[in-house]
Amino acid sequence: MEVVSETMPIARKQYDCMASEWVMNNYGDYNFTFSELRTIAKAKNNGFKIIPGQQYIKQFNRDCGDVWTYRAIPEMHQICIVHGTYDNC
Repeated sequence: MEVVSETMPIARKQYDCMASEWVMNNYGDYNFTFSELRTIAKAKNNGFKIIPGQQYIKQFNRDCGDVWTYRAIPEMHQICIVHGTYDNC
């Protein structure tokens, strides 16, 4: 997979946090720290959504001819990176 571009805009509307999906699909596989569990709980309270006014990660990705936009809450994205969640695909 190739990240073509990455920005950190402020949300003008609500989006699904794609990193939250990765975390929840692999929730039992990792020993999260207390701080990470608080971050996950905060995201859950918002319905795992990026809410208007919140800064988020926006990536334009390309892989084998497919292109897509990936949006994530920065703290949830960081949890995925720390635990290697994205490597499990």
